[in-house]
Amino acid sequence: MTSTRAKRPTTTTTLLAEQTMTVDLNQVTTETTLAAPTVLTERDKTFQAYCRYAVNLRRRPDELAQFKSDLQAGRRPDVTEPVLMFAALHLAAGMSAAGVRRWDWLPAPTADDLTDPVAWATRRLAEQRAAQETAARIRRGQQKLARALGGPRSAASGTINPVHLQQPKHSLKEMADRLERAMSREGFRRGDLDHRSPRYVSDRDGGISNKQIPPMANLIVGQQERRSFDDNWKIVTDFLAERRAQHGAEQEADPTQATE
Repeated sequence: MTSTRAKRPTTTTTLLAEQTMTVDLNQVTTETTLAAPTVLTERDKTFQAYCRYAVNLRRRPDELAQFKSDLQAGRRPDVTEPVLMFAALHLAAGMSAAGVRRWDWLPAPTADDLTDPVAWATRRLAEQRAAQETAARIRRGQQKLARALGGPRSAASGTINPVHLQQPKHSLKEMADRLERAMSREGFRRGDLDHRSPRYVSDRDGGISNKQIPPMANLIVGQQERRSFDDNWKIVTDFLAERRAQHGAEQEADPTQATE
């Protein structure tokens, strides 16, 4: 008895469907890969510079008033696009009331927008606030999901790792040297490492902050774990004491060694 098998659908149709899908996917991939990055025009760059200048002027009201007066009187030939500058001034002036933080200031206003720069600035600030609130809402959602998943919050999701999981910006030796310098200042207290302290020295100026103490302790013990600040401080100060003792012993063994 001859058995019969159900025939597969014709392979021609299947192959054509697969080929069509492959072409479509390749086209999408190619278009995504080759998408050109946004290129700023000279006008965009000028407007960004004007906005930065306008924001800085807000801190000096007298200078701001004089600048506006000179600009209106045509006494500022260095401002090549005065109308664009006025738009930047209106934008900076309304940021605080609109609850808007700094951004890249783009897109720059068009020629039509500049026919009424005040109305444009009001509208643009409202749009920017909505965008920033959306970004904040998404960021909060990412934080909640990260906590629910029980994993560390990463910078990739727009959040920050806990202090004890952060990687230090400097080597252990560099951080130790910075802390030694800070502790050598007269009247030093641990609170001086807080960025709110009037005695705080920024990282840029060769200082060290209290937030760098936990990562420093992690490097010393070779393990990342959550500890109290007192425990981290003890690890760090014990390390510095041992380092000083070792350095003193090396100098005694070789008196010609230069003091660091």
